[in-house]
Amino acid sequence: MPRRRPITVSVRVRILATMLVVAAAGMAIAGGSAFLVQRERVLSQVDQRLNDTATRLRSIATEKQYSSVRGLLTAAIQQITPDTNEGILGIIDGKSAVVPGSLVGVSLQKDTALITRVNRETRAGGVVLGTDVGSRGALRYLAVPVRAGGDSATGVYVAAYSIDAELWPIAQAFHTFLLVAAAALLAVAMVGWFVAGRLLRPLRVLRDTARRITGSDLIERIPVAGGDDVSELTVTVNEMLDRLQTSLEGQRRLLDDVGHELKTPITIVRGQLELLDVEDPQQVAQ
Repeated sequence: MPRRRPITVSVRVRILATMLVVAAAGMAIAGGSAFLVQRERVLSQVDQRLNDTATRLRSIATEKQYSSVRGLLTAAIQQITPDTNEGILGIIDGKSAVVPGSLVGVSLQKDTALITRVNRETRAGGVVLGTDVGSRGALRYLAVPVRAGGDSATGVYVAAYSIDAELWPIAQAFHTFLLVAAAALLAVAMVGWFVAGRLLRPLRVLRDTARRITGSDLIERIPVAGGDDVSELTVTVNEMLDRLQTSLEGQRRLLDDVGHELKTPITIVRGQLELLDVEDPQQVAQ
């Protein structure tokens, strides 16, 4: 079975591939790090706003005495204005009971999965800060149990942010970064291809000159330009050609000398052979 010839890749392509890999890795690390830092910053801000909401709710609950849980939840929902990507809800005895009077960014009253989860997690009476992921996306929510006077009803104030909506500006910025990075890589590829070609041009001249030089013609030399490693290689090759030419010229002089030294005896022998009488046995024997 014949052996498969290895796939050859030019130095120019390898240089360009290395440049692109390094550039792409640098962009990926920089872009990914920036995205993660900004994402963490946004999530921290969401948690801080939810904690501020809990503080505000406690302040409302202590400002006056409320006779019913519904009254407390209604006052809280009226006084605490939700952010653009936030939804709020008042739950009484496990059911959605108090909703904002105006349109909010996130509607929670029909989110049965979140309501069920909040009822389960606040059963012990503690404040809950968590994340719920569903078909409508991820929600970062705060659930605060509330009670009022002698009202036997149990209430829960819920505030939730849409994580997807909060991260949307960052996602858009990252998408723009990817487009810019792709354009930058294309520019790097074009510039790298040109620069690599310029850097390797002396090597191509060296190769072409070496192909033109034959064993009988060592006169041509490779032009030297600059003072880099390629120039030093060119000087070394030219010095090698000088030595080869000197050796070849020495061999030619030796052959000329040998030919000259042999020319006179051969001429004498030839003259004697021409004067030889082939009919004379004695001369033939001599």
